[in-house]
Amino acid sequence: MPTRVLLMLALTLGAAVAAASATWASSSRSAALPLGTVSLLPGPDPQAAGGVTQAFSVACPGVQQPARGFMRTVRPAGKANGVILFFSGGGGTGYWGRGDRGREFFADLARAGKISVEVRWQDAWLTASRGEEVGPARLACRPATIIRWAHENLYRPLALSGSGLGACGFCITGNSGGATQVSYALSHYGLDSILDAVVPSGGPPHAAMAKGCLRNPAEQKYWYADSSSGTIDRSYGFIGRGEGPCSRHDPSFVPRWLADSVDTSGSDYVHPTTRVVFIFGERDRIREGFPVDYIARLRAAGSPFVSVVIAQNTPHATMSTPEGLAAFRAALLAGSPPVAARLAVQSLTVAPKRPGAGKNFLVRLVLTRTDTRAPVTAGKVTCSASVAGKAARRLRSGFRSGAAECGWALPASARGKVVSGSIRVAVGALTVSRSFR
Repeated sequence: MPTRVLLMLALTLGAAVAAASATWASSSRSAALPLGTVSLLPGPDPQAAGGVTQAFSVACPGVQQPARGFMRTVRPAGKANGVILFFSGGGGTGYWGRGDRGREFFADLARAGKISVEVRWQDAWLTASRGEEVGPARLACRPATIIRWAHENLYRPLALSGSGLGACGFCITGNSGGATQVSYALSHYGLDSILDAVVPSGGPPHAAMAKGCLRNPAEQKYWYADSSSGTIDRSYGFIGRGEGPCSRHDPSFVPRWLADSVDTSGSDYVHPTTRVVFIFGERDRIREGFPVDYIARLRAAGSPFVSVVIAQNTPHATMSTPEGLAAFRAALLAGSPPVAARLAVQSLTVAPKRPGAGKNFLVRLVLTRTDTRAPVTAGKVTCSASVAGKAARRLRSGFRSGAAECGWALPASARGKVVSGSIRVAVGALTVSRSFR
């Protein structure tokens, strides 16, 4: 095929993917995908060295086969102050920790009071049954369900009072394909409300899947290796080598890749109280490709605690070097990030909605502080209201039952008229005001 034709084809495919990606980015899922169920099984993991293991099986809606796995747990000698889950790469069939360095790393976390839980899949979490075009987003129900189970059964029983905004707490991390597992938990399964910090490393490779599979010459930094293309295909039930659409770079499959990518089809990219720390090895070329699109999506959506850390002298296996492990220690043992103090409006209510002549009119403003997440229950409240251009007589202003309140007596002329005004709250140097009508 002539070079000019190839170039035009590449430009056309690239433009089509960009347009479709923009469409998906503006019309993501409206609700989180459903979780599955966990069944605990008897017997230890013969591959585990150290720690206590628990066998399990996860069944997910819309997925033909359950997936089996093991959790390997290392606990502190004294009282625990947090739980951290670790997910490994590829199909997740190995443990995250490696050798003496890994054992010392988990010992460090135990000395800091953390319970470490490594998840190893006996059945690769991202492989579908032959001919089952379920896709990786639905298969990610498996790790997301384990994350929820660990929160309810390992973290909640600790009855901790809270470790501070973004501090672990309850946190998850994963490398490469493990980064995909923890990222889908945020984007597609709505688990940010229970997660203090999420630390993807060397990924997620399941962002920008269309760019990775199509191999547009202008997007070479996104290209999947042949082995990775096969991994993508196995999530759609194409088990044979080279038989799937990603391996064949099939443009007709673009809508499906966009419908499953971490960065284009999720229901949640705004994580107001969850730290998201991406760790990449300095020698890992992946950091310039598909994770960039997911990071950009989070930042564009307004997630306030997104950061990127580069571990020097470190390859794609981020946990394999002292520098990589130091980055994980810093991310997982970090305290609360600084938060600008302001008054955040939780709700503004007016009653009654249809003012009547001679009746009282009430406005309530519920507030919290962003730096402490505590409700605001005291402060200076000023307000005004008018009906048809005439000021209403204020009966009271102040805090009552955890909310700023203002009340007015409405004149006889109020029947059928609109009541408009404003309420302002000052707590020291912090102020907030809202209008109503």
